[in-house]
Amino acid sequence: MQFMFRAVLGVGLVLCAIIAATTTAAATDREAQVDRARGHIVRWDIVQITNGVVVPGGTAVSRDAATGDSVSLTGSGQAKPAERQASGGGTFVHRHADGTLFAQGVYYVTGFASWESLGGSLASTGLIDGVGPANDQSAGEMALRVHLVPNGGGSGFDGVLTIHCNLPGAIREIEEGFSLDVGSFHFAPVAGQGFTLFHILH
Repeated sequence: MQFMFRAVLGVGLVLCAIIAATTTAAATDREAQVDRARGHIVRWDIVQITNGVVVPGGTAVSRDAATGDSVSLTGSGQAKPAERQASGGGTFVHRHADGTLFAQGVYYVTGFASWESLGGSLASTGLIDGVGPANDQSAGEMALRVHLVPNGGGSGFDGVLTIHCNLPGAIREIEEGFSLDVGSFHFAPVAGQGFTLFHILH
């Protein structure tokens, strides 16, 4: 009886050790997934497609529903979500609904607001990634604080720029492009008017 008790106890201890090890491994995997989702460094680009190759230097357009005004942006940058740091910038052109130029100039990132990785990749599109490693591609949404400086001087305007990237295989569908909130304007993506891409770098 004593031998059987010791044997059962020994098996029980082994099972506990296996369960603990499995639980620890699963927790480690989940932590790794969370770390990847947050990203050590997340690069963002407003891209263009040239001869089947995705490269930086593209232009995207968003529109304010209330006024019909539109804004065009170029830009690239990067962020460290875990450290809430971000940098980057580009150019902007703001036009009234009738097409007349209202303002143009440059913008730069002043702070980090949020980042959500949505997975996905360009793999099924046949496009070649000319920005970064294909394994680092990700759909997602990143919100950044920005400052816009119009040509001709002036103090400029603060705003919030949200970059939206939709890729095949993402965990949910989003509108491709960017949103920009500045003053009373809320510029939202215009379908088919520009593309973006994220790379999660480690």
